[in-house]
Amino acid sequence: MEKSMERWWENFLINEKKINLKHIQPEKSMEDLNQEEQMKIHQMMYDQRQKAMGLPTSEEQKYEDIMKQAWNAEGSPFKGQPYDPSIVQSIRKSE
Repeated sequence: MEKSMERWWENFLINEKKINLKHIQPEKSMEDLNQEEQMKIHQMMYDQRQKAMGLPTSEEQKYEDIMKQAWNAEGSPFKGQPYDPSIVQSIRKSE
């Protein structure tokens, strides 16, 4: 048996007692979500905590890692110098 639409049923069988749908909290628990959805929620929660503490989010950390790799890449004017995030920040702000 399949539902044609995603919605709550008052009862499953016709002769079954109906329930009051207003008393149902239609929330999914984390366990009901697939792994990808759970991972996204965990990432959003992590990013929110990081922002609250004034720390970089996961996206900002990825960006920082890419910039560190590019810093010492062949042809980089910064190659061989210690990584300086303040230079990277000033470049990002001027964009």
